[in-house]
Order: sequence, then C-alpha cells, then structure tokens
Amino acid sequence: MPVFKQRTRLLTATRKLTPSRKLTPSRKLQLKCKGYVLSFDGVDDYVDCGAVSQATGTSTLTVEVMFKLLEKDYHRVVGKYNYAARGEWLLYPEGDGKVNFYVGDGSSIGVVHSISTYTVNEWEVWYATFDNGVIKLYKNGIFDNQESIAITSIPDLGVKLGVGTTPDDPFYRTYGLIAYVRIYNHALSEKEFLHNLRNPLNPVHKSDLVLWLDPTSVDVENNVWEDKSGYGNNGVIYGATPVFGYLYYNKTLDRLEFVRGG
Repeated sequence: MPVFKQRTRLLTATRKLTPSRKLTPSRKLQLKCKGYVLSFDGVDDYVDCGAVSQATGTSTLTVEVMFKLLEKDYHRVVGKYNYAARGEWLLYPEGDGKVNFYVGDGSSIGVVHSISTYTVNEWEVWYATFDNGVIKLYKNGIFDNQESIAITSIPDLGVKLGVGTTPDDPFYRTYGLIAYVRIYNHALSEKEFLHNLRNPLNPVHKSDLVLWLDPTSVDVENNVWEDKSGYGNNGVIYGATPVFGYLYYNKTLDRLEFVRGG
C-alpha cells in the first residue's frame, strides 16, 4: 500500500463530463432501467453509508461496483477503510491503471492487484471477494487475479463505509461516475457475477445483500442514496451530482453501460 497523502485538485471550467451518446433504437431495445448515477468531482464529493456493520466481522465478503473514471489516478471508489486502524477493506484503482482490493485486520494486511487495467471514460464493473483468506478480483464478470493472505476474517473496527472516498480517512477522492454498489456477506462466483452483469435489476441472492445502491434508489430531493438491501444502510450524499439516464446491458459487447439523458 502506498503512503496516503492528501490529493488536492483545482476545478476548472474545462473539466466537464464527456458528452452523452445518443440513445439509438438498438440501445432502446436493451434498456434495463432509468435513474441516476452519481458524479464525483475528485475534490470533496462522497457518500457516507455509516458503519454498515454487516459488511465486516465476517470471513466472506463480495464487493461489486460499476464506475466510469475520468482520469488515471488513485481513486478510493468504495471501502470501509482507515489507514491508522489498518483496516477493514478497500477497492481502489490507481494511476497505473490497476484495480486493487485491500483487506486489513488491524495488524496485518493483504492486497490483490489486478492483471487487467481500467479504461478511462469507459463504464466497467469490478468485483472483489474475500473468502477465508483468499481475495480475488473480477472485471466485467470475468476472473482477473487472486492472492492468498494470512487474514481469515475481517474484524469490525468501527470504520464507516464510503463511496467516492472513505469517510474516516477522506483522501484520494474519486473523479468520475459511480452507477451502483452491492455488498454481499458471502463470496460470489464468476457465474453469479455474469448473471448480475446481464440482469442489473435482478441480482442473485438478494437476501444476502447487506448494501444495495443503484440508479433507481437515488433520492435527489433529500440527497440520500437509499439502500435496497433492507438493512437501512442509506448513504448521505455530500456534493456528488446526480446524473439522469439509462442503465442497460449491451449484448453485443457483453457489458453494462449508462447513457445520460432521456
């Protein structure tokens, strides 16, 4: 893990979201849902979901997130992480294009680095699992890399879960868009990830979700990203901008995409 330092950024008028692509008839046939993704400015935007205690104190975990990053840099996309506490877990792309999944138990740590890289200005879905000391990464539903680590259980260190950065250690904020976040209390398989990729509104094992944030659950008026898991782990939105559009499965490319506008 690198030494964490605050990243500062100046906003300029030239830093805008990439133009939306037209919603062609062929895309309309593949639409899955309409709603909002969140745009994060890389300066002070994030979502605070609170402790989400169901996402730690466990020997198995799955993290699933769909994002589009707007530059190659260190982005804390989603995590329950505090550097001083050396825990609990964090999914973070870095400037070299790799995506990493970190697990810490308060004393020791383990990290798996992706073999594949993320692509700037492209929607991608990344998945991380922790299963009794084995951590794995998947990109767009396909297995990427794994590591065996000494940690066999993630303890509850009282760290908050954040989207766009980590609320207890708010550095390296995400510059890009995040469409959804799903956290399971067990490790899913590649087959299950592919199902979720192709059925974004009907994920497997809904009863095992401990956090489920998606485009249909953004409450724009109250600045809340509502949790659909049933555990009430609603995220308070700080600064991130809701962007309306359509989430759909692209059968030709076998991936999920989001088109802005109506």
